[in-house]
Amino acid sequence: MNKRLVCLLLCLVMLAMCFVGCAKKTDEEAAADISDEASDSAMTLAMYLLCESEVSAEQAQKIETAVNKITKPKFKTQLKLYFYTADKYYEALDASFAARLEAEEAGLITDNTPAEGEKVEDETFINEEWGITEIKYPTIDSFQVDIFYVGGYDRFQQYKEEGMLSKLDDELSHDSKLINDYISANYIRFMKELNSGTYAIPNNAAIGKYQYLLLNKEVLAKTRYNTTQGLSQFTSIDCDAVKSVLEQVKNEYTDFTPLYSSLGPDGIPLVNWKFWGVDENGALSSDFSVLASAGYTNFKYKEFNNSYLSSNNILSEKDFKDTVKAMKEYKQNGYFGTEDQLAQGKIAVAYMEGSTDIPVKYSDDYVAVPIGKPVMETQDLYENMFAVSSYSSSVNRSMEIITYLNTNEEFRNLLLYGIEGENYELVNSEYFDENGDAYKVVRRLNNNYLMAPEKTGNALITYTLEGGDPTLNDYIKLQNANVTISVTMGFTLNTELHQVRADCMEGLRQLSASVFAKLQAASYADVMNDTYWDDLATEVNNDTNYGILTTMDPEGKQTVIGILQQYEYWAIGIGIYDPNAAA
Repeated sequence: MNKRLVCLLLCLVMLAMCFVGCAKKTDEEAAADISDEASDSAMTLAMYLLCESEVSAEQAQKIETAVNKITKPKFKTQLKLYFYTADKYYEALDASFAARLEAEEAGLITDNTPAEGEKVEDETFINEEWGITEIKYPTIDSFQVDIFYVGGYDRFQQYKEEGMLSKLDDELSHDSKLINDYISANYIRFMKELNSGTYAIPNNAAIGKYQYLLLNKEVLAKTRYNTTQGLSQFTSIDCDAVKSVLEQVKNEYTDFTPLYSSLGPDGIPLVNWKFWGVDENGALSSDFSVLASAGYTNFKYKEFNNSYLSSNNILSEKDFKDTVKAMKEYKQNGYFGTEDQLAQGKIAVAYMEGSTDIPVKYSDDYVAVPIGKPVMETQDLYENMFAVSSYSSSVNRSMEIITYLNTNEEFRNLLLYGIEGENYELVNSEYFDENGDAYKVVRRLNNNYLMAPEKTGNALITYTLEGGDPTLNDYIKLQNANVTISVTMGFTLNTELHQVRADCMEGLRQLSASVFAKLQAASYADVMNDTYWDDLATEVNNDTNYGILTTMDPEGKQTVIGILQQYEYWAIGIGIYDPNAAA
């Protein structure tokens, strides 16, 4: 007996049960029942998604059909899904926006939105294959955009300035308030605070990283630091306690390797510093820059004169130079070991970044001492979002879909991994829950449907791919609840308000890259020689580079030429700095 016949017989049995004790319903009554399943009329929405590799038309249709099996009965909403790879996504999205605008200017757009309180009857049809009455979902224009992915501050700002984003605060306060329980409160708070309203929903993902020193328990027991007070002396990778243990291990406990660092054996410290630089596209970057601020993770967010960062040439910062010297010395002394030795419990001190799971993951062999907190930066907020277009057929219905995507695991994993049994299967992992049951993880069956977790919704309610740690999401949720807010949260380059010297920005980037390369190549003998640092300082401060680091242009026209000047204007504008008061 084929599958269709079986399904038809099941439907007939269910219908027969419904007929017991009642009269047979007419087609009109059946259609009315369908329309009453939801208070709103049937609607079709267009959703634009960014995929990792091209999705075939056949595969896209299968995903869309599976999605609509969920959204039609639950929301009376049909979704038309559009899949584009990164090289085509924004071109396609912008083309749809432009086509919609042209149609509007040509008078081809009509507003069919029912008046408040007006009941619109859904159109229905008889499904001849099954012989039942179904709702007929409306077709949409090819340029329709309702829900779409946005990645990065510049894209967000572009669509906001063009009036393409709907304000979502009312929805978050009412029908979509559940989203507040699933998305980090810091995401929601700052998206609203920094934009005078919520115009996109950030996709929940890990914010920042902790920095840890992992201290080998067996080694620690042989030292004078094996007490609470002793552990408190481990404050940085180049503190006296670390240096003492490394030397002791090298000389006395040769069964262990002194040091492992996931931040690189050359040890150019990129954590706990605010680097003022740009990338090759002119956007703010956290990469090394010769302009930097110290101690910014310890300052308080948006507090007058306790949030503003003074900045210096990094080569004049003693703490920076001391760390470089220490790491170069560790390398010369042959202290560095491998990740395999770390896993075997044979490293004395490890210097790592990660989530709150690190102490648990290495608890058999190591004591974890946190020496740096995760920090939420501006780029974390805008990195991956979903927005609702300003001309959406329904902001409310679009937000229902976004809310469900961020709160329902079944729907979330469908859009991420595809169809179970066809695109993936669930298998037992090596991790077990508190009841002793193995966590399920995703094993891909093919590469027909590849999406990125952080680009398709809440990344913290998804299944984990095989080989990953399925318990990590719980640790990340805890991490996100305890992040430190960067004192530069909300600062971006604003070329609209101020004239920016692009040549100076690029010059700063190239100069920083040159200095960083020289620091990486330097030996311990080099960095211990004051002449080495003097020569670097001379390169940074020569006549060619001096203009990059100064406030005014050569003609003194009060032209803003660099990041630090942009930052000062921004700090004054939000009330955390007054240069006159500081003077």
